[in-house]
Amino acid sequence: MRKNRKTIFRAFFYTLYLFGCSAFFITLFKYLLELKIEPLAALCLPFLVVLFGFSSLFYNRGRALPAGPDQRRSLYIAELTMQSAIFYLLGIGITAIIFYFLWIFQIDNAGISKPARNAISLIFFFPAAFLLFSFFSFFFSVRLIAHKAIKHYKPIKILRSLK
Repeated sequence: MRKNRKTIFRAFFYTLYLFGCSAFFITLFKYLLELKIEPLAALCLPFLVVLFGFSSLFYNRGRALPAGPDQRRSLYIAELTMQSAIFYLLGIGITAIIFYFLWIFQIDNAGISKPARNAISLIFFFPAAFLLFSFFSFFFSVRLIAHKAIKHYKPIKILRSLK
């Protein structure tokens, strides 16, 4: 029974990761194919704030806990979330540099055929890999903390704790 619950929990997070990444990257590549950077900033920057916020939260939580396995786990999650924020920031920075070079060389959608536009979109594969790794790292850290945070409580136990 315990192994079955663990498998369901793991499948839930990988499904959440798959759908979250799919929605984000479909939207990302829609704007990349159109060579529009303004909506990309509105799409990418709020998630960066979430990454730095989670990292800060888990670091402070780790320092507040007494020394032991919970403190190590919280500090590990804080480090993992910070690494994912750095990879995410690196992916955004490389994308911005590529957009800058496209702007310098005056490459836009107006006079480009569809195969050429698809070839230009391949330039964005490298920064997208950083973003994808960042998503995976973040979801892995959420899975690590949720492993201990989400428990099944019986209603009687909840009532006793409220008294």
